[in-house]
Parts: sequence; C-alpha cells; structure tokens
Amino acid sequence: MIAKLHSHLLNKNKTYCKWHSWKYHHHIHISILIVYLFSVISFGIIWLNNPPKTHATDPEITTTTLLSGTMPETATITVPPGGEDYSETVYDFGGVYNVTSLQVSCTVSPPTKNTPEWPVGYTFFLSTDNVSYSAVYNSGGSPFSSLHCDENNTFASTTARYAKWRVGASSAALGSFPSAGTYAETLSNPHLYGTSLGPTVSITTPADNDTGDDPSDIYYTNTTPQTSSGTATPVAPATISTVDGNLSSAVTDATSWTASDIALSPGSNTWTVTATDSSGYTSNASRTIWLDQTNPIISANTPSCSITNSVAVTGTASDSQTNDSGLKTTNPITYTVDGGSTQNASGSTSWTATASSLTEGDHTVTITATDKATNTASTSKTAQYDPTAPSISVTSSSTSSSASYTLTGTTSDATSGVASVSAGTGTSGTTSWSRVVTLTSGANVFSITATDNCGNVSGATSFSVTYTPPVEPPPSCDLNAPTIETCGDVFDPTLAITSPTTEPTYVTATSTVTLAGTASDGVALSVVTYTVNGGTVQTAVGTTSWTTPTVTLTQGVNTIIVTATDTSNNTVSDTITITYTPNTDQENCDLTTPTVADCGDGDTLWGTFIITAPNGGECFLTGVGLLIPSCLSTTVSSTTTITWEYTQGTVEADHLKLAYSTDNGITWYSITENIPLSPESYTWTLPTSTSSTQMIVSGTLTDSAGDTISSDSSDATFTLHANRAPEIRIR
Repeated sequence: MIAKLHSHLLNKNKTYCKWHSWKYHHHIHISILIVYLFSVISFGIIWLNNPPKTHATDPEITTTTLLSGTMPETATITVPPGGEDYSETVYDFGGVYNVTSLQVSCTVSPPTKNTPEWPVGYTFFLSTDNVSYSAVYNSGGSPFSSLHCDENNTFASTTARYAKWRVGASSAALGSFPSAGTYAETLSNPHLYGTSLGPTVSITTPADNDTGDDPSDIYYTNTTPQTSSGTATPVAPATISTVDGNLSSAVTDATSWTASDIALSPGSNTWTVTATDSSGYTSNASRTIWLDQTNPIISANTPSCSITNSVAVTGTASDSQTNDSGLKTTNPITYTVDGGSTQNASGSTSWTATASSLTEGDHTVTITATDKATNTASTSKTAQYDPTAPSISVTSSSTSSSASYTLTGTTSDATSGVASVSAGTGTSGTTSWSRVVTLTSGANVFSITATDNCGNVSGATSFSVTYTPPVEPPPSCDLNAPTIETCGDVFDPTLAITSPTTEPTYVTATSTVTLAGTASDGVALSVVTYTVNGGTVQTAVGTTSWTTPTVTLTQGVNTIIVTATDTSNNTVSDTITITYTPNTDQENCDLTTPTVADCGDGDTLWGTFIITAPNGGECFLTGVGLLIPSCLSTTVSSTTTITWEYTQGTVEADHLKLAYSTDNGITWYSITENIPLSPESYTWTLPTSTSSTQMIVSGTLTDSAGDTISSDSSDATFTLHANRAPEIRIR
C-alpha cells in the first residue's frame, strides 16, 4: 500500500509541478514534500522489516513460444493530434510456472531529455488461461532518465502460463510531451524468471530438424504413419495423471511414452502430446511433421567435350510442387563419376557438378537432387575428355603416270571422333577422305590436317606424289603397228598371280595368305606393288618372279590388287578376291580341299541337306497281285523318285550317298554311293523282293575323304509291297 501511495504521490507531484508555478504555490510544495518524506520513511521501515525477495537465482523460463505480436515491440506516438497508442506481445510458456521476475531492454526515440520530460513506460501482465490477465509490473509514467530497463525487476510470485507485454502511452500523458512530433518507444530482449509448477513433457522422436537441414522446428519425412516417443516428468510432490496423444505405451512418473500410427496428410501436420499431473496442471509439446512423398525434379545439360581433364555438368533442380518440402538447404545436389564416391555439387536450383582428374575417354556423371524429406531424383550425363588429336594415314600411291590424281587416306580418333579433314580445297570425307587434284610433273607435296569433335587439331602430315608424264612417241612411230624400235617403250608389262590360285577368287579358313606370281616387260621392270582392301601401297619382293609378305585377312571378302610397273612407268594390274571364313574349331581347314576332319561339319561351312520324298505315308507297288487295303489307289510301278533340298554353305559337298531301310532305320541297304547334288532328285528302282510297312530312305553328304558331313532321312515310314502273281491249285 505504501508503495502504491509513493507512486501515486510521485506522479501527482510531477503532474502538479508541470501545471503550477513554484513561485505562487510554494506552500503546496512544502505540504506535498512533507507527505512525500513521510511516505518514503514509512516505505523504508516496511522494506527493512520485509525486504522484497530477489529472484536472481531462479531459472530463466526458456520454453516460451511467441503467440502474437513481435519482439522487439514498438509503439509510435504522434503529437498532435494525440490519442492512446500501444502495442502488445503475448508468450506461451508451454506449462505452468511460478513467475518471480523479469528483465527487458528499453529505448526511446528521440533519446534526448526534454524539458519537461515526457512519460514513457510498459506494463507486464500474467495469465493462466490467455483470457484473464493481471498486471504484475508497471514501469510507471517515468521520465526516460529513470525508466527501469536492463535490470532484474521483481514482483510478487505469480502462477501463470501466459505473459503479455504492453508498451506505449495513454492520452492522459500526451499533454506532457514537450512539442509536436513523432516519438517511439521500443521494448526488446525480454527475459522471465521463475520455477515450473506443472509437468514437463518432451518429444524425443521425431526430433526437431531431423534432417539437420532446416532451422525451423519441422520434421520432414516421406513415410506415414509415424511413431513418436518422449518423456513426461512431474514437479514433486505431484505425479503424472495422464498423457494424451494416441499413446501406444503406458506412462508413469518421469518415464517414457510412445505413440504409434500417427497418420499424416501431405504437407504440414501438427501433432501435440499433453501431460496432466495430479495437481491438475498441464503441459504440452508439439511437433510439426511435414509429409512429402513427391520426388524432386532435376534436369542436366549435355556437356561439351573437353580437352582438359575437368568437365562441368550444369543443370537445374526444383522441389516446389504442392506439399513439397523443398530442396535440402545443405548440399541438395550430389553427384558421382563412374559410380565412385559421392561429391557435393555447387548451387541448388541452378547447380554445377564438376568431374575432375578424368582419364581420357567417356565418363558417366550421375547427379542426384534430394529434398528435405529425403526424396531423390537422379539424371546422368556423359562427360568426355579427349586430349589426343586425330591420326592421319595416306592410302593413295606416291607415284602417278597420270596428271589426274586422287589423294586418299583415312583418319581416326578413338574418343570424340573425327570432325573434319583438310588436304586442301575440295577435300571431302572424314574417317575416309579424298581430294581430286591435277598433278604437275615431278614432286607434288600435300599437307593434311584433321580436327576431332573435341577441338584437337593434328599436326600436319606431309605427303609427296611424283608425277612422271608418259613418253610421247616419236614421229616415226606407227601407233597401229608400234615397235620398241620405232616408238620406244610404250608397251605395258605383263603380270600373273599364280599362288594361292590362278583363279580370280579364293576361299580360305586361314587368316593369312601369301601371294606369288610372275611379271615381264619388253624393256625392264621397275617394281611390283600391291594393295589390300584399298590400303597403303606396299612393295612385293622381286619383279619377274615376285612374292608378297604375309597378308593378314579380314573376315569376309578381301580384295588384293597387284601392279607391275616398268622403267617407262607403264603399268599393268591383276586382282584376286579372297574370302576368309574362319573356323574357330578347325584352324587347319583348307577350303580348297575341305574335309570334315580339318574343317568340322557345321552348316555354315557345308550347308544343309533335307530329304523331301518319300517322307512318310506313301505306298509303292512293284507288281500285279493281291491288293492290300492301304494301297488300293496306288499305281503299280517299279521306280519312284527320291528328292531333297540342299543349301550350299561356304563350300560345296563332294558326294551324296542314298540308302533305304525296311525296319525303320535298324538295317540299311545301299541305293547308290556317289551321285551329284544337283539336280536335287534321283530315280530309284524299287526292290521287287521286299515288302514292308517300315520303309525309310536316307541321304548322306560326304567329303572327299568319304567322311560324313551331314545326313537326313524320311520323317516317317512308308509302305513297299512286292505282289506275287496269284496261284491256282486244283484238287
């Protein structure tokens, strides 16, 4: 009461002084001063006997949650027109506390003192239900110089769960403002102290910020339903009465609880657990759980080939569809190179993944976007590192007897491929290229360069072609009957390939071959050369009798051109086509005289053979006699035609043998031992002394050594009946 009186008198004295002059009202001042001194002395005696309890040792209430308003809290006062102005901020402690003291920071703008000083202040309220509030502390209409801030302000212990701050000024005090203008008062850094009365309930799992990625108290997940757990601890001597919230385990004092089957909807879900103690106090804890079951979206640009061992892959990512949680805040984009260790890309919605320390060639970069709920989306791109320039090979001849010449060659680049080849104006092609030119007599030098798809440029390849113009015949030369004596050497040489065959074609199962032959000229030979499949011109050994080094064949058709050139640059060529069909099981197979022993019996090599008639169900009669039911419609004949189908393989079989069986293949009898495969038929003279319903015929292909290549027989049996003439007996 004395404190209230003291405050009242102080405020009254301030108001009085502002509106009355000391010169005319000194007797009132003396009276007020006496009353004031009496109040101070009385208050001091009471304070000495009952000093206010300090609460510096009480713990700070740290579980407060802002319900409304903002901190810092600011009220702005305009003079004139005046009027009441204030702002409020409300906190929820989350449980019941015995609140004992507070501390807050205050600022006033303008901060300078005025004469007379204008009153500012704040009021602190407490409530148990957030409806009915009681003011427990008022800084009063103090001048700025004496505003209670940044110190521990105590008050009577009050049971409360909610706190409300109000800062501002009322219309009654506006008259005390020194002049017109705008004034602001700001409240910040509130601290409350006290001890908990109600139980403490906490949620352990799912934890706040479970992904370690978001500053807010949100647990992100892509799984529903969820399970939650935590503890509930009472303040002695009370005990826990109940804990509500879909619990799946019992709760006792200071023990744990579990709640399961917490069904979630897409997006934000708030789950609350409430503990009640035996005193009736309650506390609750809440957890915001965000359900996101949608994968992020990621796209990547195809990177260009690089001539350095570092390739940057760029792209975009998003996670902004309905109810999405958003990309992870920390390292949302990761990547691997060729399935190696996971690395962090730079950026998020726009990102860069750099594949470094690459070896030459193609590398797979897999980029993954992850959202806060651990949903992922991935994409892959190929990063190509090619530091090597293309290689060039010239395949055309280095000599020419014609001014019209085609420069040809090949170019290769194993990694990025050949982009272009330049051998001068008119060059066409890349991996196989050419340029048609007109030569001048003597040496013609060409420079060839190639560029790959990564931008590497080869060094220049220099190639010289010597052009020797043909010798013009003298005037005495009769071109209709030329001779060396009258025309000079205008005659081409002669050339013949004699090995491995004199024929224009040759088939082999061997991967190498050596050619040999002869050449001649009326004057003198200069050189014998050859090319394989249009490749580089190579020189044979010898001239009039020549051989080639061992030639390695490619599978399939190989074209070898041999050319003889005389000293007058006259030329002649001969060509042989060699078909190489490898037989991996029989490397010693010679297809000019193939055998099963050397070459095997595969269909690819020998072809296929099938008997087509008689093929089962037929009936043959070789004479007139008693008819049998199965052959009533059969014409009597002493012969029938055996037919077959033969598809030739790489080589043709040499022999065909035909045979028949009367017991479905147990015993065989020869029909013929050696007949040609074409035409695909043979007239068989049926045996006249045999009758059987189990007849079949077979055909057997043999090689030159008589070994079986393949065979086939009738698919089913047929009937052969040799009728005898009817007998007449007289008794």
